[in-house]
Amino acid sequence: MVNKVILIGNVGMDPEVRALEGGAKVARLRIATTERIYNRQTQTATEHTEWHTVTLWRGLADVADRYVRKGSQVYIEGSLRTREWTDKDNNKRYTTEIVANDMKLLGRRAEGAGAPMDGSTYGAAPRPAAAAPAEAPSGAAQPFSGGGAAETSADEVDDLPRDGSAALLDVRTEWEYQRGHLDGFRNVPLDDLREHLDELDRDKPVYVNCQTGLRSYLACRLLTQYGFTCAHLSGGYSFYQVVTKEQQTARSAYPCGMEKL
Repeated sequence: MVNKVILIGNVGMDPEVRALEGGAKVARLRIATTERIYNRQTQTATEHTEWHTVTLWRGLADVADRYVRKGSQVYIEGSLRTREWTDKDNNKRYTTEIVANDMKLLGRRAEGAGAPMDGSTYGAAPRPAAAAPAEAPSGAAQPFSGGGAAETSADEVDDLPRDGSAALLDVRTEWEYQRGHLDGFRNVPLDDLREHLDELDRDKPVYVNCQTGLRSYLACRLLTQYGFTCAHLSGGYSFYQVVTKEQQTARSAYPCGMEKL
């Protein structure tokens, strides 16, 4: 049995932080996640926002107190917990929250918070640091390069096997996929990935793509937990488009297919 929650969302208010007897610190966050739902009939997309209560203890609570502010974007891993209590009218009440065991700060620093740079991870166990990603070409969307998951680069995409010896997945929404996608990649939105695991062969490597590299990183984390060998496209589809466009521009500058030595 598995009780695991993964969230990427924005913090709706500054953390509520308390110090308990004995010195332990606990923090409470309200995090909003937004899901885009595509309607095939009307060819339109609508958004649905869900609010989640996240509890962080001790070291994570201290990090939230120091670095997290209203508007911060965070990645949370944890588990669901249901609490029961009796109110002043002697009625039993229940609430479900997420108890975090890992947190990653995403996006820009929150104003007034001395937060580390993007992608800093905090949790019970330290992780090896990822190598710094190469600087994006001018005009590129900021790529995400996540530690803890194997990566493949934009230059290697065209050489990926398309003969059935590997699974090629695009975990963006259907709407994003229809606007443009990599040749040979099958669309399985990240939210639906668990439902399609039985369709994948664990003896074959899985290559995953998304828009900027973040969702594909999360997909690889999930696939690895289920026994798959996985690599995600660093920087995602938007970065690949910029790289290939600049390569085409460079080649067109030299006649007869000659490239600069």
